[in-house]
Amino acid sequence: SGAYSLQISKDGFVAQQNSIAIPVDQDTYALPSSYTLVPRTFAGTVSLGDTATVHSGVQVALTGTNYSESYTTVDDGAYSFSTIVPGNYQLQLSKAGYVTQQIALSVPADTAAYVLPSVVGLQMRTVSGVVTYSGTTTDHSAIGVTLIGSGVNLSVQTSIDGEYVFN
Repeated sequence: SGAYSLQISKDGFVAQQNSIAIPVDQDTYALPSSYTLVPRTFAGTVSLGDTATVHSGVQVALTGTNYSESYTTVDDGAYSFSTIVPGNYQLQLSKAGYVTQQIALSVPADTAAYVLPSVVGLQMRTVSGVVTYSGTTTDHSAIGVTLIGSGVNLSVQTSIDGEYVFN
């Protein structure tokens, strides 16, 4: 009998602490309400650039001690992970044709729903070069150049100087 503190916790969920009073005249006491643990979450948003209207298909991986999950973004670029334990993590964002981003972050213990404070922008990967004809020709335009591999099949034509750019 008396006043007590009831603590409820599980890794990946927000801990609860409640004050309870157990009556002196009862041998058995059932608490008047049940408790529901809420999962601790981590969320953020990725952008494929100012001109992109769809930000889907980005692989987002979150890795920490005893935690490793991945998620693929949909049109709005949002991602979310659940049952996160407070601590240090590596966030990796990748998509074919873009430069992979890796971010070290710390999920605080005092926040149930931690949101990365800024949008992560992925930059397009650029492949460029020059192709020219041998000899004295000065017009090197319209030479076909194709890049194939890892889900990519892109074709461009050279400029008058023989320059090409894939992005």
